[in-house]
Amino acid sequence: MCMDALKNRFKKITPIVENAHVHMLCNLLECLLTVHNTPPDCPKEWYEIYFVFACIWAFGSSLFQDQIVDHRVEFSRWWTTEFKTIKFPTQGTIFDYYIDNESKNFEPWTKLVPKFQLDPDLPLQSALVNTNETTRIRYFIDLLIEKGRPVMLVGGAGTGKTVLINDKLNSLSEDW
Repeated sequence: MCMDALKNRFKKITPIVENAHVHMLCNLLECLLTVHNTPPDCPKEWYEIYFVFACIWAFGSSLFQDQIVDHRVEFSRWWTTEFKTIKFPTQGTIFDYYIDNESKNFEPWTKLVPKFQLDPDLPLQSALVNTNETTRIRYFIDLLIEKGRPVMLVGGAGTGKTVLINDKLNSLSEDW
């Protein structure tokens, strides 16, 4: 159902083969379905919420926003209409929320955005001003790299891909 909708209804930033979406879903599930997040005696709903979260990001993260249509918003509307088992907050889109690993509730990404602190030793063009979007991207970069999985960022020129990757690389220890 997701694959058909992706092919026929939503525009992506760049063409991505169907298998890549499925592969990302598997990678995200491997990262999210940990003993800490889903212990052996946990309710099945915990598995469902992580599965839905992984599906949304595996299939919807590469959607395009043009001057006429924001395909992420359209995907969000489609998702909440088609899949009603897991309830999202009514404000914003499904992409505006992450799963709090302790409460298993959807929380806004704004709760995770760090305060900006300018490092006077860095050139201004290298400074990362964290936003909801950079926080989301960094969350997934961290999640995937921790499990040794590949990361590919897609987006137009000037969207901060290089700054995000450099920030991540600079945060790694020399042993890594």
